[in-house]
Amino acid sequence: MTETPTPFAIRLQRAMTELNISRVTLARELGVDKSVIARWIGGVNQPTSHNLTRLTEVLRRRRPELTLDFWRSPEPVSLRLPGPPEAAPACASSGLVLAGLRLPRRPDIDANYAGLWAGFYQSTQNRGAVVLCLMLIAQDRNGLRCVFTEGKVSAAGTGVAIGPRLHGILEIDPLHDRLCLFIFNGVGTPDAAVMDGLYAISAGDASTCATASPIVLFRIGMAEDFDRLGGLARIMPGLSRVNLAAIPRSVAAGDPVAGLTDLFPEEVLRLLCAAVGTKRADGSVDHVLRMPAARSLPSGAFGVAELPPCSPIIRTRSALREVLGLG
Repeated sequence: MTETPTPFAIRLQRAMTELNISRVTLARELGVDKSVIARWIGGVNQPTSHNLTRLTEVLRRRRPELTLDFWRSPEPVSLRLPGPPEAAPACASSGLVLAGLRLPRRPDIDANYAGLWAGFYQSTQNRGAVVLCLMLIAQDRNGLRCVFTEGKVSAAGTGVAIGPRLHGILEIDPLHDRLCLFIFNGVGTPDAAVMDGLYAISAGDASTCATASPIVLFRIGMAEDFDRLGGLARIMPGLSRVNLAAIPRSVAAGDPVAGLTDLFPEEVLRLLCAAVGTKRADGSVDHVLRMPAARSLPSGAFGVAELPPCSPIIRTRSALREVLGLG
């Protein structure tokens, strides 16, 4: 005897079909066994109010306008992509928006990057020190909105996810007289734990110049956690305290990672030590600054739940959450 599909089951099946989400993917993002999803689709039972809220949040990563009303509406609701949206007028509150790109934005790809990220890069002032930083990536009507800070200054702008890569173009606050640029090796799922790439800006020691550094970011939470932490007003002082203590220790030791090894795994921090034009331990030579997959942490292929607790990724992520107040 088969169960009669409930209105909830019908809506869930429609959402999974139209958003191209498999049972395995949905179960992994919700942190439940796939048999739970099967029972929901089959009408055997329905999620609790808590799980319904979590389910809605997972679907919102692919369709930001989705709300709990989707499950309550008496009429069928389609989640298929609409036609090209009418361009929103540019305004100061919307941040930097790119127009004219030939490839249309895809919310399902954008959803892979939405969240709160924190990690490290080499000081772009050529101090010889690894720096702690944070980046918010959130979905909005224009695509991806990005906010970046290392505690002293912040930048806000837009992210463009195209294929297996993410590009970021941000304006430095508060003067808006400079841009900073990011190119990340992309991730493939909304629960991917870590991504790396390059960070570029006009900075320097005695005089400003075009500068770039490797950067590694760990997904430490959801985009909503940015506000829960108090936004930039609360986050920046915490980052600044860590960096103001760590940078002088690294400079004094002549070792870029020395200032942060009491907080984070050294093997992760060493990834930020660029070596251009010299032979590396494995015999390879980087003639340009780059972050090849062969030297990366197991980036976009793994979610937090798939990694052992003792892995460098999990240990670093846990330490970052602790330092930033997420517990």
